[in-house]
Amino acid sequence: MALPLYVFWDPGKVAFSVFGLDIAWYGILFATAFLLGYIIMSRLFKKEGVPEYIRDKMLLYVVIGTVVGARLG
Repeated sequence: MALPLYVFWDPGKVAFSVFGLDIAWYGILFATAFLLGYIIMSRLFKKEGVPEYIRDKMLLYVVIGTVVGARLG
């Protein structure tokens, strides 16, 4: 039995559907990255004594910048 010398990678765009709304893989990855970034920055800001409102403002700017940048790119 010969093994193929290539990998056929063709995942579907949609990960799953909730109430008829399709959830795409890139949306899950964006949300995971934002959540992990928020957790890491929360710990760093708490350790450094930076006020929480700065962290929340920064998260808003990062989310807006990422979404706009992804759409433009």
